[in-house]
Amino acid sequence: MAVTKIASDTLDFILESCKASHPHEFGALLEAEGDTITHVIYLPGTDSTIRSVSIRTWMMPNMPHAGSVHSHPSGAVHPSEQDLVFFRSNSVNIIVGKPYSRDSWKAFDNNGDLMQLEVTEYEFEDSAFDKFKDDLLFGFDDEFDEMFAQELADELNGEFNDEFNDEFNDEFNDEFNNEVCTELDDEFNNE
Repeated sequence: MAVTKIASDTLDFILESCKASHPHEFGALLEAEGDTITHVIYLPGTDSTIRSVSIRTWMMPNMPHAGSVHSHPSGAVHPSEQDLVFFRSNSVNIIVGKPYSRDSWKAFDNNGDLMQLEVTEYEFEDSAFDKFKDDLLFGFDDEFDEMFAQELADELNGEFNDEFNDEFNDEFNDEFNNEVCTELDDEFNNE
């Protein structure tokens, strides 16, 4: 399926990554779900300078990618000769120029010809962490000890920590006051 769109959140992530890399170039690969670019794949070993970015494609996990993205800190949003060589292995290639805004990027096909990508809202699936967290908090069966679930929820909400801190502070203050008073009494009595 041909890529014709980019998720709005993904584009925003790309723009912010380019800003954060400035004055160096930013470079990464792109992953698509169906016809929409959804993810940025930053590869280990990617090397960037003020004039270029070197993406080590041999570091790519065994997964398909839809294209590439890189920035031109000079503001130019047209491909260089080196870009055209790299573009050949990607169906979509995005160049982002300074000031790294929604108006300063263009997409090119594998021949270096300008192409249009529609910026669209995309509903991302929950991450594995979000699913784990939901299962932890809400996925217990009916036989699960409700008291433990409430304690866990209280702890996550900070109530447990507040109660613990109050108890700890009371105990600490009592011990500290006893020690200080004993030391002061000893000093006073020795004088």
